[in-house]
Parts: sequence; C-alpha cells; structure tokens
Amino acid sequence: MAISDLCFWLRVIGTNYEPSGSTEADRFSNMIANTTATGGSPTRWEIELPILVLQPTHARVGNAREYVLMGDIRNSRLSRTRYEVAVFPASTIGGTDYPQTSEQLEQLEQVVFVKRNIWIAAPVVSGHSLPPRWADAVNFPKLAALLPRQVEVDEISRSIVEDEAIEEVTITFDSKRLI
Repeated sequence: MAISDLCFWLRVIGTNYEPSGSTEADRFSNMIANTTATGGSPTRWEIELPILVLQPTHARVGNAREYVLMGDIRNSRLSRTRYEVAVFPASTIGGTDYPQTSEQLEQLEQVVFVKRNIWIAAPVVSGHSLPPRWADAVNFPKLAALLPRQVEVDEISRSIVEDEAIEEVTITFDSKRLI
C-alpha cells in the first residue's frame, strides 16, 4: 500500500472568470462550463491536494449592536463557513512515495491562489475521493452540500519537520458567501 492510498483528496481551482447563478452549485457549474483547464491558454487552474482533514466551522460576521432603549445587546446573525484543511505532509526531497512535494505547494500558492476566484470541490481524478462523510449525501446531507464552494484563502501555515524531510501545511479557507 502506497502512502498516497492513506489520504483523501480535495480539488482547488483558481480562475479569473466571474460566474453567474443563483446558487453555489449553479455558479460552480457555470464556471466549469465557461473555462478550460487544458490547452494552449487555460482559463482555470486546478490542483488536487492530498489531505488528512477537512473540517468546517462557522464564524460569526459583523458587530454586536447595543439597543439603549431596550437595554440589550444583539449579535449579528450572519455567519461564514470556514474550512480548515490539513494537507498530507509534502516531501522536501524528491524521489519519495509521498503524493506531493514542496514544489507542488509552491505552485498552489503562486498559480492558483493568485486568481480572483478560488473554489474547493470534490476531486475528479479516478481513485481520488473526499473523506467519507463529505461524499455521503444520504447520511450527511448538510455536510455534503458544503462543496463545491467559492472561497478566499485566509491563512496558510507551513512548517518543516527536518528529521523526517517533510513539510506540514494547514490551509484555512473562508467561504465568500454569508449564511
């Protein structure tokens, strides 16, 4: 069993195309239909990342307001979905059976993350899959509905484990749309 068989996968897409549609799924379908990932001049760039964890959380957005006459404070009811992605460790040396190298992480940051619109979605490469609960729309419908999603990169945390010649990376994405 190869190391890459132990991880799950997440597709990260970058494009400058502005999609239209009333739902997140409509906008994603519109973006895929109107952009190309191959050929002489691609208009979207995709990388499938091997991941260990894909954890959603919800963060409140906005300030609390104090109503003096009523004597109470009301918090904002708007929230944004935050995705914390623990990427499978990357090899800092070539020629290993790790599914990726530090070079591929640099490509992600320099090619995909510089685009105006970034999406995370289910993988399309044969043999690559999301974590089981993300792919199970029957038992986990609310979780499965969180992908595909248009996001912004909030934070990238990178650290090198010298003794093992690997680089550990955690990426935090924030959904562009409020709920």
